[in-house]
Amino acid sequence: MLNKESLECEGIHYRLQVIFLFIASICVGTGIYEWIPLTNVLQQSFHVGQEQIIFIGSVFSLFYAIGFLIFGWLANYVEIKKLLIVGTLLLMISTFLIGFATNYKLMIVFRAIQGIFAASFAPLGFSIIVKMFPESKRIAGISAITTGFVMAGILGQLYGSIIANSYSWSVVFWLQALIYLMIIISMIFLVPKTDKVSERPTSFIGELVKLLISKSLFPCYVITLTLLFCFVGMYTVMGMFFQKDFGLNNEKILWIRGIGIIGMIGSMVFAKLSKKIGVGNILSLGLVCASIGVLIIGISNNVGLSVAMSVVFVFGITISLPMVVSSIGTLAGKKSGNAMTLYTFVLFIGATVGPIVCNRIIESGSYPLAFIFLAVVLGISFIASLIVRKTI
Repeated sequence: MLNKESLECEGIHYRLQVIFLFIASICVGTGIYEWIPLTNVLQQSFHVGQEQIIFIGSVFSLFYAIGFLIFGWLANYVEIKKLLIVGTLLLMISTFLIGFATNYKLMIVFRAIQGIFAASFAPLGFSIIVKMFPESKRIAGISAITTGFVMAGILGQLYGSIIANSYSWSVVFWLQALIYLMIIISMIFLVPKTDKVSERPTSFIGELVKLLISKSLFPCYVITLTLLFCFVGMYTVMGMFFQKDFGLNNEKILWIRGIGIIGMIGSMVFAKLSKKIGVGNILSLGLVCASIGVLIIGISNNVGLSVAMSVVFVFGITISLPMVVSSIGTLAGKKSGNAMTLYTFVLFIGATVGPIVCNRIIESGSYPLAFIFLAVVLGISFIASLIVRKTI
């Protein structure tokens, strides 16, 4: 039996791991969102249009999603901690090389490679939590990763803007590579080893398809698809919307992006009530908040109200993510490792498609329509959450 001191040491150890996962998630997730504020400077550097720069961001997200499948498959054959360290090391190298891209085509290639290796962290991190964390600590670990990735949606944009304005766009990636080196060093000491794989799936893709079409899990994946679809889509549109309709400059838009952190902090506090309120109830509440928030942004002509609703939107998305992960982990049972791989794949397919769809809508000059469309998408997810509530 463990004595009191042993339990306290174990508790501190898990807290350090959760803190590390949170910080590492922000740093890895930054690679997705730092691109958004670099649109103008990269247009000028590569002499291409806005649509071409948005396409590079979508290429990253697409290969990010493909990378989830690759590393999810490898996790059935390689010890997860070793795989995670190697994946992050290759991410560091590919990120450093991006700073040397001299033309548009080379940038596409480097970003695609970066996307594949960036995908190592989330599915392997989730697998470690599910396999190695005690049940009482899993929600904290899952929330750390999901909240970190969503918080990167704000911090990544701030980071990209500040570094590019102070130095150059190349420094954004060189500094990020240095940060990844520090993550790798921390990973060696803080990430626990997992057991060797004893049972390998006969068909990895077949297993994922079975999970996707499962009656209990399918509504979860419908919701998953919409979350970053709407989050990345909303922030892609928001900067242009505030600039055109409200005449705000880049500095003010930067602060508006940063205000979204309030919603993220609120969601982290509220997530602790999941045991009392219920995971399904919080999931539905989050989707309602996100849908209402983005809808009011679309129909409001008041900049103050729109900024406040962006906080509500971020709160809704941020609180929904860990609840979906928790629901999938519960419903998948022993297949939770592959279910997490599928979750991350579907999540970032949404991140890939969201900006492209929203950009198509605003090409007609209708920014409000893009926000209303996102509200409808989240409304569909809310309906799916009602089904999830009955199954968990």
